Amino acid sequence: MRYEPALQAQGDPYVSYLAALRKHHAGMPTMITEFGVPSSIGSAHNGPLERDQGDHSEVEATRMTAGLLRDMRAIGMAGGFVFEWADEWFRYTWNTVTHQVPNRRQLWHDPLTNEQGFGLLAMDAAGVTGEDSQTLVDADGGWPGRRVTARADESYLHLSIRLGDSPPGSLMIGFDSLAGLTGTPMAGSADRRPDAIFALNLVGHTGQAYVRKQLDPLQLDGDIPDSARGPAPDGWRPYELLVNRAQKVPIEMQNAGLLHYGDSTDSRALWHVDGDDLTIRVPWAMMAFADPSAHAVGVPKDGKLTTQRSTGVSVTLSASGTDQSLGQVTWDDWNWPVATERIKQGAEQFRDAALAVTND
Repeated sequence: MRYEPALQAQGDPYVSYLAALRKHHAGMPTMITEFGVPSSIGSAHNGPLERDQGDHSEVEATRMTAGLLRDMRAIGMAGGFVFEWADEWFRYTWNTVTHQVPNRRQLWHDPLTNEQGFGLLAMDAAGVTGEDSQTLVDADGGWPGRRVTARADESYLHLSIRLGDSPPGSLMIGFDSLAGLTGTPMAGSADRRPDAIFALNLVGHTGQAYVRKQLDPLQLDGDIPDSARGPAPDGWRPYELLVNRAQKVPIEMQNAGLLHYGDSTDSRALWHVDGDDLTIRVPWAMMAFADPSAHAVGVPKDGKLTTQRSTGVSVTLSASGTDQSLGQVTWDDWNWPVATERIKQGAEQFRDAALAVTND
């Protein structure tokens, strides 16, 4: 719709599309058989008026979906079918499908795959290992971290970090998914082992995810020129997704590794600081996993996905030239995911819209 001049002329291309559709079918009841906006970290396309196919919090997504329903009623449509009632983990989308092991996709949740986030109900990972959090370090004099615990579930690797005395203003968290793969250290660290990095500004509350160049999943998505990629230190790539191939429109990228900061009020938030306590959740895909349920790390080779088995994720904290190795987070393989249903934040916006359009 962003590239249709006739739809752009009226300000809201979606309303213009609805009006054109209604006019074409004048005299006939006309319904929209699928509409909605996903709450996901990853996006699949950029849309008009910021209605992108992803990169929305739950509140944003439900507000936009409610607005689409009100627009249908205002134009005189007979109704619409919202997509969808509940999130579905088995779904795939064009810009992450090549990054995943296809026959086990339903066993884990990927927040980078927008198709998994269209529901009005969230399906929250409940954890399949049945294990308590693992303590990686517990030392009063530890620095940058003095106490670190970890746990894994179907969606994320979770870290709880109690920062040491005189906490740093910036911190890098390194994730070593494949022990046999090493390379150029991230700038500011001497550790060659990490395969993925969360680089956090603890003061400015900004962050960026990077992946080692050898594991960059965009190698699986065709020929993407370096000029289209975001900046990164030598040997690394920012974690990005392709949202438009260079065909009739320009190539477009999403910096999916731009790490949202916040608490539970933003469903995209991946980290938060409260005093000396830092909490982090890391999507499996950002650590190059193609299937965490079977410990499979995706290794691009000649444009095709191959996998290697991980023994776990070793974690390093780096700040001010100090690298603190914390040990390895481990979990059991799983073949049966566990999730709990939850009404998404902001769902009342869609409820109110549905009541309004049916009570007129």
